[in-house]
Amino acid sequence: MGGQFDAVVDDMSMAALGAYTRMARGWRPEPVGVPTLLVRATEPAPQMRFRGGYRAGDEERRTSWLEPYDTVDVPGEHWTVNEDHAHTTAGAIQTWLSALGATAG
Repeated sequence: MGGQFDAVVDDMSMAALGAYTRMARGWRPEPVGVPTLLVRATEPAPQMRFRGGYRAGDEERRTSWLEPYDTVDVPGEHWTVNEDHAHTTAGAIQTWLSALGATAG
């Protein structure tokens, strides 16, 4: 986990995570009719790392979405895309938004 979050992982945060998981279980998004962007990390989450890389079959478990969407892969893993790689992540989103604006006119 990101170093700055280590101090906030306690019994209450773990209970909240369990509650959020139960609330989302079985939920399926409905189509929204607007462009959607999936920002996806290029590195596996720390718990998925095995000898410095993906385990066999992990590529198929990369994040995906059922509804139509565009995908942009950004450097980092679950925690670092918004910490260590925030500038690159923001740039990827801005590029996608700019492309939408160019096609809307």
